[in-house]
Amino acid sequence: MKLNDYIDDLNRMILFAHFTKEELIEVLSGREAALHKYLKNEMVYLQGQTASKMDVVLSGKVSVQRLDENGNVLRIEDFRKGSLIGANLIFSTFRTYPMTVVSEEETVLLSLDASLILKLCTLNRDFMVQFLKAVSDRTLVLTNKIEEISPGTLRKKLLDYLTYEQKFQKSSCIVLDGTKKQLAERLGVQRTSLSRELQKMKKDGLIDYDRNTIRIKNLLK
Repeated sequence: MKLNDYIDDLNRMILFAHFTKEELIEVLSGREAALHKYLKNEMVYLQGQTASKMDVVLSGKVSVQRLDENGNVLRIEDFRKGSLIGANLIFSTFRTYPMTVVSEEETVLLSLDASLILKLCTLNRDFMVQFLKAVSDRTLVLTNKIEEISPGTLRKKLLDYLTYEQKFQKSSCIVLDGTKKQLAERLGVQRTSLSRELQKMKKDGLIDYDRNTIRIKNLLK
């Protein structure tokens, strides 16, 4: 596993697009950058662990998870190729992971020290702008996630989720990014509870659904 194997992928990411491949190889070849490979279901960061690096997902997928008081897994968000992990933490006053990060499949991460992030910001203004944009976007996403998992009825959570996805996917037919079990974890409920509520919403004429999609019929009822 060598950095050169991922240079083309890095160069296509908007964060690094304003560097040449040669510049990327030079700046990422020191001790401040390192490649890490994780097997499926391997823990990447433990809740409470200090965030000293920012990670770029080069391949695979990781998820941010939390265990509730009943031992149920609440999946907060998935990170795929091109995503940044810890960008909003490494320069924070409180630099600890609030939740656990786990690899969902075999994953390769590029870890960058905080000092290297600062160096890249001074070397390239476009990198700095994209980095700040990524941190700002992450703040908005986390705000939406907190609202999503806040106490409330399951139907309200589903309505909020479907309304958001309808706007994001620009379609009334929502394609699920994963299984319904994963959706239940994301909403912080049991799989059986989600199934019951979906059946009720279908009976009420709000939605129709199959294994991979949920079709919105009328959310105003």
